[in-house]
Amino acid sequence: MIFNDLYQSWLAKTNPSATKSRMTRTTMKYLATALDCDDWSKVKVMSLQQSLVLLDAAMATRDLRPQSRSNYRNYLRHIYKFAADEGIDMTGDDDKHLWPSMPENNGLMRRTAVAYDRFVKWAISHGHWPGTVRAGDLAAWAFYEKSKANLHWRKDYERLTHAWQILIKHDSLQPMAFASLPAKLNEAYALSIDKWPSHLRNEWQRMCRDASAPLRKGGMRPWRSITKQHYEKSLSKFLGWLQIDQPERDLATNNWTSLLTANECQTFVNWLVIRSGNDYLNPSHTAFLRMVRGFHRFLLNSGNETVETFNELTNRCEVQERDKATRMVPYPVIEHAFNDISKKVLIAMRARKKSNCDRIRLAKQQVDAIIFGLLVTRALRGANIRGIRIGTNLITIDDKFELHYNASEMKGHRKFDTPCPDELTIIIKDYLKQGYKILTGRAACDGDILLVNGSGKPFDRNPFTAKVRRMSRRLIGKPINAHLFRHIVATQAAQVWKLTPTELAAFLAHRSPLTCMKYYEVTNPAMAAKRIDGFRQTE
Repeated sequence: MIFNDLYQSWLAKTNPSATKSRMTRTTMKYLATALDCDDWSKVKVMSLQQSLVLLDAAMATRDLRPQSRSNYRNYLRHIYKFAADEGIDMTGDDDKHLWPSMPENNGLMRRTAVAYDRFVKWAISHGHWPGTVRAGDLAAWAFYEKSKANLHWRKDYERLTHAWQILIKHDSLQPMAFASLPAKLNEAYALSIDKWPSHLRNEWQRMCRDASAPLRKGGMRPWRSITKQHYEKSLSKFLGWLQIDQPERDLATNNWTSLLTANECQTFVNWLVIRSGNDYLNPSHTAFLRMVRGFHRFLLNSGNETVETFNELTNRCEVQERDKATRMVPYPVIEHAFNDISKKVLIAMRARKKSNCDRIRLAKQQVDAIIFGLLVTRALRGANIRGIRIGTNLITIDDKFELHYNASEMKGHRKFDTPCPDELTIIIKDYLKQGYKILTGRAACDGDILLVNGSGKPFDRNPFTAKVRRMSRRLIGKPINAHLFRHIVATQAAQVWKLTPTELAAFLAHRSPLTCMKYYEVTNPAMAAKRIDGFRQTE
């Protein structure tokens, strides 16, 4: 049977309105597009599951509102309901190829059912059915979720296996030996501190007792406990790597100075990059090198030559990290995306006065525009954006907004003030007046967190990170985090806008201009001399 016959039968027996019939035909056109067919009337019928997956794939290539996508899915469900009432077979194949639905009143968490539904969509789109699916396919879905920036892909895989076991008890699916996912990177090879050789553990404890960090205004302060824990985790990873990569290496005969050499650390960073399946560094790699450099400088009593070697190694890695950011997304792309989202929000705010629009959706769009705008125009850290408090950090001055942070709120422990971009002024005013109350159910007061989620609660760290990645994927086509926004903006400011190191350090809230030097192009003395002569001759 083909869809044209079904459509004609539905048209004759239900006598739908002109709008409903037109929208149903449009739905069929989208469905045919996913099958690379120009004439939807010639498409053969298939199961509802498969039709919905193909329809979603076709709509993903179009700029449709979420409500429109939902409407098209409902039109497709209506025509399938008509076929079921008329006794028309719409499976397109044997029933054994259809994925079963989760039983009602099963006591499962909603997220478990969502994970199963997402797997079913993925399986159908990849041609997997209950009779042909294998354990490796479930693991492949988990890795697919990871590639789509799902931070809970491991938990979702556990939920999927739990849902699968429930369906096995109902004789809906076949038993399967589930494949195990690779262990987390730290758990896979890290050598916990209780398994360190005794002399290394004793030396580390002595270093921790004597350890202190330099203060910006002079003097020293003891390590924080969180700093000690972070360093212990990094060293556990390093020692575990040595055991795996160099099993002949006897850790009992080495001390920290002989283990933490520049060559060993460089090889370790390269191994991390290869293991992750990427070809570029991430911020944790350069942070590890800076940590070891600090050990040599303040705790291991190493000479200047060793410290300078780590300085050179760290600078090379930071330049690679900078180039990765600009290679992924140039600044004009994110600036164009910010202009688009701010214009759409302003248009929706004007349209709200003339029509009864979805006010909750508009409030969420305002939150997105504020977050994205502060990342693109001010390159603020994610923690500082999440922690903006009305009246404390967000101050109104001369009908505009400014952001004020005290020293304890900044990573550099230095007071920081910056104006909000003019493009966000109208959006923030409207959000404080109406959007905040729509999301939280009450008016905004001094001391409240400015940015809240759809439930009216402040963002935690992981949900905020996931939100930024989803926004960037939707707006610029690539999921990037808040830290990469800082690299992109800083590189543009240094190399295109020609901000001096001092200006860039003030803009990024860095303690020292030396931190910003990685964003500037490296030149040799001859090139610098020619440039100075050029300025002299034009005077």
